[in-house]
Amino acid sequence: MTTQSARHVPDLSISTAPVTGEGWVARACAVATQLAVGAIGCDQVAPAPDAEVRLLKDSGLVGLLGPEEYGGGGQTWSTALRVVRAVAAADSVVAQLLGYHYLWAATRDAATLARLTQENLLVTGALDPRAVGLRAREVGDDLVLLGAASFPAGGCASDRAVLVGVVDGSGRRVATVVPTDQAAIYFLGAPGEAGRAEVGDALVDGVRVGVGASDEESERLFPLVQLLFAHLYLGLVDGALATAAAGVRDLPDRRYAVLAASSELRGRLAVAEALVERAVGLLGGDRDPELTASAGAARRVALDLGLEVGVALDVLVDGPEAWWRGLHARRRHDPAARE
Repeated sequence: MTTQSARHVPDLSISTAPVTGEGWVARACAVATQLAVGAIGCDQVAPAPDAEVRLLKDSGLVGLLGPEEYGGGGQTWSTALRVVRAVAAADSVVAQLLGYHYLWAATRDAATLARLTQENLLVTGALDPRAVGLRAREVGDDLVLLGAASFPAGGCASDRAVLVGVVDGSGRRVATVVPTDQAAIYFLGAPGEAGRAEVGDALVDGVRVGVGASDEESERLFPLVQLLFAHLYLGLVDGALATAAAGVRDLPDRRYAVLAASSELRGRLAVAEALVERAVGLLGGDRDPELTASAGAARRVALDLGLEVGVALDVLVDGPEAWWRGLHARRRHDPAARE
């Protein structure tokens, strides 16, 4: 992974924070421009993306959904998903890391979200909020968490992890927020390369916490996960189409073929965007079954479009294959695709 771009970017933290959703999306595009030079790529074993996380923090994107009185952006999920898409056009690994931060931080209780926002902390959590890979064993007044967890790629660079487990005997689901950097959480990577994480998988071996908050919400996050992946896929499509448009200038003999393919694909992109926007419009309402169905359809259409774009453009110009590989990497992490 090249991190030079993230280390030599303008200090976005000194500029005035945006006050509108459009302003935050523009800020995300500025971040994406810096990330594009040294994008992590496709889950190749790489050092933790500490420089990229610092860029996300300095730009204010980490606190986007946090309350304004604690230094957050006070924005909506609609804006957050558009921000994820903008970042994914440059680096889908960083975009997924940011998206899962939004997923797990913004759905904590108000006091926890306020603290995370005030301290500008990046949060990670399970790829599939419905799955419980951890056991919670009662030891005196505490719980000890054990098992395997599957976090987003780059999760080792987070400040906090939301661990969800099931208490032995009672079957009660509990969730707790713990520091990521501790000996009891070991991120897996290439053999012999300590500190290098490939896809965010980790072993949790004896994280000791208090009783832990009852977890009744995580299973209800799945529609948000589907919308998150829909925006990741659309961001990858944006990146591939932009790369094709730039590359065709050096291929005059293929110009019309590329333009024709891109025009047709952009038409299909508009259809996918309409489905995604309809699903996003259902967030916060009381139509859970409709939201679940719409989010699932939007994710599927966005994924299919991404696959089609990769095939169509890869044979015409150089460059989009990077987004093709990125799409397959994100697909491997997609809980719905795993089913």
